[in-house]
Formats: sequence, structure tokens, C-alpha cells
Amino acid sequence: MTPEEVRAYYDDDPSNTHAMCSMLETAHPGRKVWRAAGVWHARYATWPESRRISDSNAGLLSLTIRLGGVLL
Repeated sequence: MTPEEVRAYYDDDPSNTHAMCSMLETAHPGRKVWRAAGVWHARYATWPESRRISDSNAGLLSLTIRLGGVLL
């Protein structure tokens, strides 16, 4: 899929976005994941929304979380 097709897949169908957020939250317990303005965001569920990491690609966001030390 092209980057435009991927964006359309998530931005045009909220159920696709919800499924990816749920999958990432399951893969990374204790994190809250959401998509806003075409960007994926994650933070610890207990932290304020302003303290987060972001990436335009859900896979790279997952990798960043996995590498640790990312939600500073």
C-alpha cells in the first residue's frame, strides 16, 4: 500500500483506527494509544496527554515503545 492508501485506510474508517489502537495497547500493556491528525500517539495510561511520543507510522511507534525509555 502507498502511504496515501494507508492514511486513507485509517482516517476514512474509524473501526480500522480503533482496531490498531487496541492491538498496540494489547502489545504494550499500560500504554494508551490514539490517532489524531494523521499521527499515532502513545503514552503511559496514567500520564497526562501532553507527555507522549508520536509517529506517523503505527509500526514505528510500536518499535519505539518496545525499545524502551521513550515516554519521557
